[in-house]
Amino acid sequence: MEQQKKKSIYSVQSYRYGLGNFFTTIITNLSSTYFSAFLTTAVGLSATAMGSAMAVASMIDTISIPIIGILIQKSNFKSGKFRPWILWGAIFCAIFNWLRFTDFGFSGGAAVAYFGLMYILCYVSWNLVYSPYTGLLPVLAPDPSDRASYAACRIQMNSLAKFLLSLAAVTAFAAIGYSAFAGILSVLCFLGFYQLYMMAKPYDKPVPKAEGTDKQQAENVSFLDMVKSIISFPMLMFLIAGILKIATYFAVTALSVYYYTYVLEDRAMLTLYLSLSTALMIGGSFITPFVSKLVGGSRNAYIVGGVIYAGSMLISYFSSSSALFFTILLSIGYIGYSFMHSAEAAVYSNLVDYTELKTGKDLKGFLMTLLSLSPKIGGVFQGLILGVGLNAIGFQADHVTEQAIAGLPVLFALFPAVLLIIVIIAMLFYPLTDKKIAQMRAEAGK
Repeated sequence: MEQQKKKSIYSVQSYRYGLGNFFTTIITNLSSTYFSAFLTTAVGLSATAMGSAMAVASMIDTISIPIIGILIQKSNFKSGKFRPWILWGAIFCAIFNWLRFTDFGFSGGAAVAYFGLMYILCYVSWNLVYSPYTGLLPVLAPDPSDRASYAACRIQMNSLAKFLLSLAAVTAFAAIGYSAFAGILSVLCFLGFYQLYMMAKPYDKPVPKAEGTDKQQAENVSFLDMVKSIISFPMLMFLIAGILKIATYFAVTALSVYYYTYVLEDRAMLTLYLSLSTALMIGGSFITPFVSKLVGGSRNAYIVGGVIYAGSMLISYFSSSSALFFTILLSIGYIGYSFMHSAEAAVYSNLVDYTELKTGKDLKGFLMTLLSLSPKIGGVFQGLILGVGLNAIGFQADHVTEQAIAGLPVLFALFPAVLLIIVIIAMLFYPLTDKKIAQMRAEAGK
């Protein structure tokens, strides 16, 4: 008998899928890192006006996600459920990403209105392309064992985009201007998603219109079905884990400046920490599918990552060694975080499969869209951790007391470790392993 060819962990198709996240990350990082500076320096808006415009836009952005999910769920185009949204979302996202960095000479209230509107339209368009992009994951990789590699490619491309943008953005803005650089990135963004639109053609099929077919019945989803799908026990465990995971990451990243400045008194080491942790996250995301295969699936890889990350934070809290040792130890924890972050989409895809197998309703269009809500909710929790936490330890920038300095290690390392332990417990209770989903699919003949 001819020996079966060993299946590769990664494929050209998995990286073509991951490429979509490269460009969506560029769009979001242009917002989080450079857009406010553009408004206050290049355009001349006040910090108050800039903050108000971005706050309103962020609220609309978050509200638009479930609405887009419902629209995708209810759609059934000839070219598929997800592909048309990707195409049109990419076109609009490219246009509005360029326009939000283009100054047409507006001033005062008109400038606030214009740039606020462009920011809103850019992010709504981003949701239009990112939601179906996420929804394609279980379509392109129906086998749970393949999803870890597709999900890992997303995170690798995410980290690579952040790294390259950090190297090129400041120089490019200075050399050719905000509008030209944003325009170039917009064109690349469209091309990146167009190749995905073409690649997914054999997989994203329209639902047969004939009444009574199994597929047509599965797609006949009511609003009540959507509500029920988000209140199950596995969904609750996933949300607890996902929200606390991202909130911890955001909070630790934000607090690192305080810790290195006031506790370690070594700002130079902060640069090493940020660089080393980023490099280890890229490496960690690459090996996540191998870890997933070794430990028995994406859920278990998520738990292993949580143990590494929480362990790193705990040891960091109790360690009184040098700043260099502390930095290396803390950075190693980001390998664990990358396992969690890379496995998350695969874990969630299993939850979406479980919902369909359990209810007979195909809710991919709606549920996969909601995956992007976790970072936004996590950002809210990050704000609470920072605001309430810094206030609790009595931190004041103009007068940093010994009490505040003593409280920073608790806020920076011990409290995040406690949150990560809760994450680990939630995922231990999360019942949907790759093996269970494969078994359910086999029993259902899928």
